[in-house]
Amino acid sequence: MWRTLLSHAKVCSLSRFCIITISLVFCIGGAFLAQAKSDHPQIEGVEQAPLALDYSWVQDLVQAYPELSWFAVENQEAASSSDIHHYSSQVFNRSIPEFDCAIMSIYCMRTFLEGKYEDYLELVSHQSMGTELQWQSFVTNQNHIQSVISKFELLSKSELQKLFEFAIVFNEVSKTKIVKQKLNELGVVVDSQTDLLPLLLAHATEIFPSYKRLDPNSQSYFNKMFLMDNFDQIIRLEGGPEMFSHLKESNIIKENPLLFEMGFFVYSSSLAGTLGHLNQKSSLLYTEDLHQCLSAVKNSCFLLKDQSELFAYNHYLNKRAKWLGLDAGSPLHRVLTRIGAMLMLYRPEEGKVLKESLLKLSAEDLALVVEEFNSIHKDINIKMPTCLPAVLVNLSNNICLGEIQKDRLEQTIRIGLPFLAKVLRFQKESCHLHNMNTHIPLNFDNIAKVAENEPEKLKGSKFEVESSGNVVIHE
Repeated sequence: MWRTLLSHAKVCSLSRFCIITISLVFCIGGAFLAQAKSDHPQIEGVEQAPLALDYSWVQDLVQAYPELSWFAVENQEAASSSDIHHYSSQVFNRSIPEFDCAIMSIYCMRTFLEGKYEDYLELVSHQSMGTELQWQSFVTNQNHIQSVISKFELLSKSELQKLFEFAIVFNEVSKTKIVKQKLNELGVVVDSQTDLLPLLLAHATEIFPSYKRLDPNSQSYFNKMFLMDNFDQIIRLEGGPEMFSHLKESNIIKENPLLFEMGFFVYSSSLAGTLGHLNQKSSLLYTEDLHQCLSAVKNSCFLLKDQSELFAYNHYLNKRAKWLGLDAGSPLHRVLTRIGAMLMLYRPEEGKVLKESLLKLSAEDLALVVEEFNSIHKDINIKMPTCLPAVLVNLSNNICLGEIQKDRLEQTIRIGLPFLAKVLRFQKESCHLHNMNTHIPLNFDNIAKVAENEPEKLKGSKFEVESSGNVVIHE
């Protein structure tokens, strides 16, 4: 997940890795909420803070979707905070990043649906100059989703908005320990390799109180909505054509493209709230670059109606390569394009730095990197690694590796890629010898932390892959 990536990646370049946090200017107004609090019942087991500003709409969301309070239950030990810039501080009197992100995702969804020009200006107000989401893109996106909504005759616009809100809540709280506990209480065994989505959909009535509040038509749409959780992987080109297989097999693009549109809109809104705990005035991630990236991914997905997964993959790969000034027909350039996507790079000059840096590797390391990162020929029976992009992001943001981005990118290629390629080769060879389980993905979480704190350890160090898939460095 993108949020997982950002939680492991130390974010130094906010122009590249930050997220939608829409302005509250028009809904704050300086009003105090001492009276508003009395209008909302206390949430059982959760201490709530007196609201200093007009955040009653957040309080309303917690009442409408009680699952949101699960974040507070899981974070009882969080430090007390009265920071007016945090939704959680205003509601629970302590800072809870997961809650802030969920609320911001809902706020972004509402803004995408109904936002006016002044809301757009707040949306882009803290974006780096030259990267801002364009007004025309904002309007085009809004008009498109409004057009999609108008085709759902069984639900009103307000009912669809509630469906979107619940879908966001569902996506966000599904990551909590409480959800896994509730599944266990139902007799469902859950471990680190369990695919939670089908289980949660099957037991939505028992687990999610607000699901039962949806009308039957909304429940039906929700159950069919394709809430994919690997759009992040597609955006960053973490794998090969197999990333599109689940979507192709579902046949939703051909049978119900409007439901796919709804699911993708929910995903985009959730993505837009990822760093809601850092900035609640403006989006730092949903720039024009990311908007175009999401459009390219969606267009590639729609090709699955009549084309293969490989065709859809190559369509997006070619688009990404073109942005970086590369040619996706070359194995070397395909590798560079994937690395650029993982680092969320978009400019030809960035592609040039990546190429020059890669060609400085030894012949042995270069051949290994191209072999392991040329995903067209990847062994699709081996499950895709997790947290691999976080290693590269942390290296590229590590100020110890250079004062300027160009120097850090060179060091990211020099230090990071050979190490990662060696681990990938080890996994492939071990799986072919049946010494590793192909269904257990490599987990680079620990390596991402090394990249952030002690990057030089990745040079020439021995590594070990634990039975759980965790990759660790030998001291």
